[in-house]
Amino acid sequence: MITTRRLLPLGLGMMLWGAPAVAPAAPQAEDPYLAGYAGAVLEREFKLDRRAVTVQNGVLTLDGAQLKEADRAAVVTTLSNLPGVVRVEVREAASRAPAVAPGAAPAAVSTLPTGLLPAGHLFQPFLADPRWPHFSAAYRYYLDNRDLSHVGAVSFGETIPLFRGNAFADSQWEAGIQAGVFALFQMDAPSKDLLNADYFASLFGTWRRGPFSALGRIFHQSSHLGDELLVRTRLERINLTYESLDLKLSYDLPWGLRVYGGGGTCSTRSPRASSRGLRREA
Repeated sequence: MITTRRLLPLGLGMMLWGAPAVAPAAPQAEDPYLAGYAGAVLEREFKLDRRAVTVQNGVLTLDGAQLKEADRAAVVTTLSNLPGVVRVEVREAASRAPAVAPGAAPAAVSTLPTGLLPAGHLFQPFLADPRWPHFSAAYRYYLDNRDLSHVGAVSFGETIPLFRGNAFADSQWEAGIQAGVFALFQMDAPSKDLLNADYFASLFGTWRRGPFSALGRIFHQSSHLGDELLVRTRLERINLTYESLDLKLSYDLPWGLRVYGGGGTCSTRSPRASSRGLRREA
């Protein structure tokens, strides 16, 4: 007689022995990084708007309305080969808009994911702005300058959206933080002397509707001369800091072109300007 106590381990053993081995899932790239990578490829290789692609759990979704028939296969193939991509899907636009009852508002169209710590940016960075918080390194050569000639310029920073939501008329809003450090080094000095370092931090809000976007922010910046420069030149050290408000407007044009402008004002600064020049704050 075979008891149940003996059958249970035997049955479990047969089930485990016959079950197929499950390979561990391959690690995937982070969605914000992958979205930026795929968007840059679209802009550089195919002259398409980076907002034509969204990423969720390694799956790239393309807006079929922004793809040309001749380039569609090439776009899908190129993006499928990016590290961390699980698959690429093309979302086709509906053949006709859904009927809307009289007096009812149409459903909001979200072009980017919403919620806490979302991927992407509503307001695209200024690529030619040396003071936009980003990671970079550059070499500069100064003409007719007895103090500077070979200079290294580096920056470390990022723009981080903290929350994004939908707004009126199919628009979206976003709030987040920016931070960065911008430094200059004298490359022809024996110890690659630090000339200056600027520290930047801000709170920002952005809004986008279609090709139009706006960015408003309040930020703090402080500038500090390098120790080697102070020792060599015997300059008097002055703490230069200020807070400012600014607003920037941008409009996206076809073929990857863009126009933008804006302005700002200083709210507080130290030291203050006087008729005799700069004076030290008490």
